[in-house]
Amino acid sequence: MRRALRRLVVLAVLGGLLWSSQRWWRLWTSPPEEIAPATPWPPVPQDPASAPPSPPAPASPAAGSPPPVLAEAARAAEPTSDGGAEPGAGGGAEPDYDGGADPVDGRCPDGYPVKAKQRSRIYHLPGMALYERTTPDRCYRSAEDAERSGFRRAKH
Repeated sequence: MRRALRRLVVLAVLGGLLWSSQRWWRLWTSPPEEIAPATPWPPVPQDPASAPPSPPAPASPAAGSPPPVLAEAARAAEPTSDGGAEPGAGGGAEPDYDGGADPVDGRCPDGYPVKAKQRSRIYHLPGMALYERTTPDRCYRSAEDAERSGFRRAKH
């Protein structure tokens, strides 16, 4: 009786090990599951009556004169004597500055070692942690050129 009970326990342990190792193997060899797209938060109300009231519109400027923001934007877009828009008219970074080069086959051309990514607006310098893994959207001669174009330095 003892012998049969001992065999039963050993078989149960072996079966459990076999089952758990098979489950682990399926987990690591199966393709990743598709993730459903995220829903916006907070949820957008569907009924216009349940939407919160919008803030009142600001007072309009005097008739015939454009609002101050539009007037400043119009001045910034006016061409200068050299035919181009004033660099840095928007203040801060110069997003219209183009001192970079396009990558060739996913690599920066010689003389342009700084790799920049358009979506994140981050640039990477040679020797940084993710420099080798980064596929550039734009390449620059120096960090200063990348910053003038509106990019910021990567943290690592």
